[in-house]
Formats: sequence, C-alpha cells, structure tokens
Amino acid sequence: MRTLNAANVLLTQMGYASVPLEASEKPADNTQLGTVLASMAYYGYAPSVTMMDRMRRLSAEVLADFWRALDPLLAEITVDNRDISDFVVYKNFPREVLEMSEAEYWVRQIIMYIGFPNEMVTEVADDRDPLTEKLDLKTLEIAPSDPTTMMIDYLVAKRTEMTPREISACHALLENCDQRTFDLSEFGFRANGARFAAYLIDHGEGHRVRTSSATDVLRIALVLSDMDPMMRTKPWFSPFTRAERRSLFALLEGCSDLVEDFARNREVWKRLLSRLHPGDYDVPRVQAAYNELYNGATERFNARLERGFANKDEGVLELLKTRPGIFMRALNQAYKVFGSKAVVAFKDIIHELTVDQLLRTARYLECRDNQLRLIRPSGNWEKSQVIAKTVHFDADAATGLARDLRAEVARRMNAALPEGVDLDPEVITVNLPSNGQEIDVGRGTEIALGDDVRFIRSASYWKMPGHGNVYFDNGWNFFQADWKPMGAVCWNSHQFPFRKGDKPSGAIFSGDPTVSKEMEGRGAQMIDLYLDNLAEQGVAYAVWSIMCFSKKSFNQAEDVVATLQTGVEPQEGKLYEPGRAQISLPVNGDNMTKFVAYIDVARRKLVVMDCALPAVVESANAIPTRKSLQDRMPAFMAYADMQPSIADLFEGVKAGSIPVRKSDKEMAVVGKGYVFKSVNPASKVDPIDISALLALKGDVAEEAVRLRAAS
Repeated sequence: MRTLNAANVLLTQMGYASVPLEASEKPADNTQLGTVLASMAYYGYAPSVTMMDRMRRLSAEVLADFWRALDPLLAEITVDNRDISDFVVYKNFPREVLEMSEAEYWVRQIIMYIGFPNEMVTEVADDRDPLTEKLDLKTLEIAPSDPTTMMIDYLVAKRTEMTPREISACHALLENCDQRTFDLSEFGFRANGARFAAYLIDHGEGHRVRTSSATDVLRIALVLSDMDPMMRTKPWFSPFTRAERRSLFALLEGCSDLVEDFARNREVWKRLLSRLHPGDYDVPRVQAAYNELYNGATERFNARLERGFANKDEGVLELLKTRPGIFMRALNQAYKVFGSKAVVAFKDIIHELTVDQLLRTARYLECRDNQLRLIRPSGNWEKSQVIAKTVHFDADAATGLARDLRAEVARRMNAALPEGVDLDPEVITVNLPSNGQEIDVGRGTEIALGDDVRFIRSASYWKMPGHGNVYFDNGWNFFQADWKPMGAVCWNSHQFPFRKGDKPSGAIFSGDPTVSKEMEGRGAQMIDLYLDNLAEQGVAYAVWSIMCFSKKSFNQAEDVVATLQTGVEPQEGKLYEPGRAQISLPVNGDNMTKFVAYIDVARRKLVVMDCALPAVVESANAIPTRKSLQDRMPAFMAYADMQPSIADLFEGVKAGSIPVRKSDKEMAVVGKGYVFKSVNPASKVDPIDISALLALKGDVAEEAVRLRAAS
C-alpha cells in the first residue's frame, strides 16, 4: 500500500493514533499546537480531550514528529494524497462549466479528444474562496498500549471478508506477531482465517495454524494459488512447494470427517489433491479419503438432501439438524415440504446458530411480504437477477418463529450485557455489513444530509500508466418515485436536465480527462448535484456509479478511488476537501462496475449500496444501464430492508447504562458503549465488540464470561 505501513493505516482508520507519552518541561506553544489541530481539521479529524491533553505536553520537536507520522496516514484514508483536484479538466468547476453553452462544451471536449493540450480550452485556475462552513470532525483517540493485538483481534473477529486494505494490514501485523497460534474456528469469517494461514504457511510458519475442517484447508490452498477462497470463480491451483504441501497435509491429517468433506466438493478436491500428491507422504487418513473420493460410493450431503425433499422424507429434518447453517438457508424449502414440523426441528438447533444468523433469519421472516428478491449467483452482484419472492411460511408461523428467534437473541445479549443499554432509536438506520463490501457499514445504511447541504460532489480518480486513454467514469442516474428513468449525468451527458432551457441545473459534469497526456495515466471526474433543483424537477432518487468505459476491471488499474463530499457553497474550498467527504474509498475487484450509493432526494438521505450491479459500462446514460437499474433498484431496496441493523441487535436488551448511539454530537459518551460516528472530543468510548456479540451462541453464560474477560 504505497510506502505506508498498512497496519498503521488500519489503526488510524479505526479511529486511533499513537501519541508519544512525554511531559516536556518546555511544551510546544499554542501556535505550534494550533497548526497541528488545523491540519487535522483539514482532513476532518480532531483529537479527543484525552489525546489533546497528551499533545499539550509534547515538546515542539516531538509534536512535529507526531504530525509527520500522522499526516500521511490521514491523507491515505481520506484519499487526499491522490491530489484529485489536479486531474479534473476544468479547475474552476462548477462555475466554468455552468457558464458554457452546450455547443461550447462539446467543441472544447472534441479539441481535447483530438489531442490538443487541455490548456487551449480551459481557464487558468482561480484562487478559490476559503472553506467557511462548519464541519463535524471525527474524533481520534489515543491508541492502546498494544495496538497490534487489538488490530489482530479485530480482524479475527470480523464477520465479513477483509478488504484489500485489511489484507495488507494483516500481512504487516503478522510480521510483528511471531508467537500467536491461530485456530481457524475462532475466526468470525473462515475465509479471513484462510488468508492468515496462507501467509504463515508461505513464510514457513504453518505450525502456527490449527483447524479441524478440511474446507478450511481447501480455502488456504486457494489463497496460496491467488484464487478466491469463497470459490466465486472457478477454482484453479498452482503448483505447491514441498514445504507448502507438508503444511497442508499436516492440517488435513488432523481434520475430522475427511470423506464427507471431500464428497462435498468432489471435482475441486480432485484438482487440489492432484497437485498435492498424497501418495508421496505419510498421511494415511488423507490417503484413505483420497481412495474413497475416487473409488468409493459415499453419497454427497446435497444429494441426500435433494432426495429427501423430493420424497418428502421427514428424515431429512434430522439430516439438516447436523448442519445448522445449511438448515437456516433451507428453512423456507423445509417449511414448504414439512410445514410446522420444520419449525419444530429448526428450534432444536437454534442454540447452535450465532446471533448474526438468528437476526438475519428473523429479518427474512419479518419481510415476507416484500414482493421482490435479488438473486446473486455465488454472491456475484454483476449476475444478479430479480425474481418474485416466494416465502412459503404463513403469516402466523413466520411471526411466531421470528419472535422466538429475537427472544433467543435478547437472552444472549442480556447475559453478555447485564448493565443494560441506553438505545438511540436512530441506530435503526445503521445496518450490519455483509460480504464483498469495501465501505465499513452495511448496505442500506442511511447517512442524513442536513438541511444546510446545498450540493453533493462525487468524484472518481484513477491511475493506470501505459494504457493510453482509460476511463473509470463517474456517473449519476436519476429516477422518479416509481423508478422510471429521467436521465443521467456522466461523460456523454454533461448536464441534467440535458437541455437546460430556463430550468436551473440539477447536476453538472466536470469535463472528460484525456489521461494519455498525463505521464502516470492519472485522471479524475467530478459531478455536482444540487438537491433543491433536483427536487423541483421531480427527481426522487439519484444512483451513483463508477464504471470502466475501457472494459478494464478495477484490479487491473494501479489505483481507483471514489469520493463523495457534501457542502454548502460549491465554489468554496478546494475541489476536493477531505473534511467534507462522507465517502472516500479505494475501489477494488475483478468487476467493471461499482454502484456506491444512492440518494433519496425527498428524505435527504444518502444510502450505502457498495455493490456491482450489471450495467453497460460505456455510459451511465446508456438505455440498458437505465433499464437495469429500473428493474433492480426496487429489489435492492427490499434486500437492504432485510439486513439487520444495530437496533435489531440491541433492541431486546433491558434498559440500562451502556449508551448505543448513532452520533455523540449532542452528548459525550464516556466508558463502555457503541457510537457509529464519534464527533465529540469529550467522548472516551470503550467500544463494544459488535463482532463478538454477533458470534454469541451455545452456552451464553460461558460466552458472556469470555466477552467480559476480553474487554
């Protein structure tokens, strides 16, 4: 990750900074301290009261060293280090574009496409007015004495896939953690454990890995082969070194039920074992399972399940009880075939499901009346299809089971949090994250746009040297309340409404860069949206996308980022002001589309999407792209509605002392609690481990003791 230590970036992203512990006899003066505070505020951050007290005690030299270390970390997580403003075509945007006629805009654009210097048709950058609007600054807290352990614990507990930034941090952390053994059963998401294990095996430390699941070993082998451990693409295995084979066999020999695990993915295991050569090693259990794989008649679990459903054999319920996770996913079908008997059987294994699984099942049952469902084959959003949702549960059965599931969640949560919670009802708008996300909040999470927000500025930036004119286009699609398309703003539709007439602009595009003229292949596009004007023109929804016109995946570029700012005066401040940014993230993946968020214009809400819906990548304004969104967005909203929120997690906990807040702006939070967005410097939050709560299952009392000890 550039030249920065990825672990330090993750620490800052988590809201912590390392501050030297010093009480200088000659601390820095107020001017020096004020300079550092102003620089932090530029990035949208402020120190907590505790951190401020420590900073006041630092000498001028140590304070300067502290800022030299923190500055590039804040620049990285806010993507300010990309200098996005430098690569926008019209530096006096939006004024410079708003003052052009449509003909003038396109004549200038054609001149740039032909290859003439941009400076022939663009203005010299004016000195922009300084930024005067008041910003809500996010609070930074002093890092704990052992940040490595804290970050590793965070990644181990994480219940969704690590992002590329977190994977880099994982590798950096493991370099400095040379004693700890990792049992993959302790990971909140097993594929993350496979990435930890693969790194250790690759560095000759496979003895520090433990697992009892052959599927974990399969995932590790996939990571060692630079493949997706979730098997969303066709698995392929590279040749392994002898050391890697020894490590993988050592793990496999200790796994339970190898025959059944091999039978579950026969072809994949055949492919892997052909690379591992089990006959060359003293691994009798693996060799016996290998022989059964090729010569035995072990029937696969899924085949037994399908036959049981087809024959309406109630024995299939007992089979499902041996795999609680599969029972959860097959619950709807089981109820269709077996009715109330399926519910009775499912209740027998509730204690084996995590809080996360119980909440997701409860939300599915509670949203039974949603008419649409978004099908994503193997989790692939680009191949998503909309179908009519069919929930076989009748209303009473669905309501009753959902109530029982929530009661079980409440029982576990009250055992884990005997102090009780003071619950802010606004956290119902904060959804729990799901897999494949780069934004660290769940799809469907709402970010309120204050009444003073007059414009929204989105941007895409990319760097792809040596490929000529490559484009990662920033675009917005506009829709009526019934999702009827109204138009778009993107590279080939630079203004909305398309022909302005006497209507004020609802959105405007910053010009299309020709990156072949830039030595490092860098370019940026910006779009300004004016909410009041959009509302007057009947726009109900606006959907933001990043798409590669050049049919290159995001992973093929050296760097792609997306940012979204909100503000009051569009001509104030730099074109990109990190302190105004609501979203700033690197965009990764083997896909060519990213739908980052949408705006509910009437409710003035920014809603997180973070998924790769299908589209024609040539333009957000292409008719197939509009049609794809028209069809899928209602189903996406139904999907988002089914995702459990922070409120769902805590609502059954008795009233008490632990604050659970969306924001601490109005009241500081001191001590144990949860704050979605901390902006109060007086807060000193001892954050609740949400991942640990979501992982609760089994013996609640034992889990509660473990949680309290861990905290």
